[in-house]
Amino acid sequence: MLYCHKAPSILTLPSTLFYRLIFFWACIAYTTSCGANEDETLAQKPTTIVVGYTEFPPFEFTDEEGNPSGIFLDLTRRILESEGIKAEYISLPINRLYLYLTQGKVHLWPGLSDVPALQNAVLETNVSPIAITLALFHTHLKPAVTDLSQLKDQRLIVVNGYTYGGLIYQISDPESEIIPLYASNHLSGLQMLMKDRGDYFLDYIEPIEELNKNQSFPDIVFSIVKKRQGAFVVSKLAPKPEELIRKLERGYTALLNSPNSQIDPIKLEERK
Repeated sequence: MLYCHKAPSILTLPSTLFYRLIFFWACIAYTTSCGANEDETLAQKPTTIVVGYTEFPPFEFTDEEGNPSGIFLDLTRRILESEGIKAEYISLPINRLYLYLTQGKVHLWPGLSDVPALQNAVLETNVSPIAITLALFHTHLKPAVTDLSQLKDQRLIVVNGYTYGGLIYQISDPESEIIPLYASNHLSGLQMLMKDRGDYFLDYIEPIEELNKNQSFPDIVFSIVKKRQGAFVVSKLAPKPEELIRKLERGYTALLNSPNSQIDPIKLEERK
């Protein structure tokens, strides 16, 4: 004879088992709720981006108190704050800054456009907050030159790690017959030039002018080589890089058009 076995309803279960089931399902519900709240909190938490910079006064440098400072960094800070973006700032040698941008360890560099070492690794804004001037420095004993082709058999001092918009590759090419010498920074390059440890020094006018405020270099003159444009440079591995570019351009435009804007002295320019 076949018997039909009926599963007991929850009402017929022993009281101890009943309360254990209630507790079990309550724990699951609580855990699920906590997980959802945690996900929501993480989604709402603003991302902190890493802003890298190099020692390039007056645009970006570390001040005497160890704080990031300079015209370009101050502008960057104002834009990020206006867009509600949190940031931490880190000073790096230029070659390491390039490396960290390609690796995504640095998300944003208020720097220069069209750097060959960063090709295909970064995005750049269509606005250019600064323009800088590349020049060949020399003493009165040397003739003025404006093109690297005139430096055959000359000792040319360059700052280690700088690409000068790609000119470093021409300089280091043996066919150029230029003799490259490497300085650790702007001041070191000037000192080498003053001590006749080089014939010419390729560097940017703006940081040299800053040095000249505290030290006198009366025998040094220069010839302009070319202008370079600045840009906000964003690593493609940064969190939402396209969105960051849009926010930087939007914040820049808003500050530029603000009635109380103090950006004019920075000589902001639209990129051509």
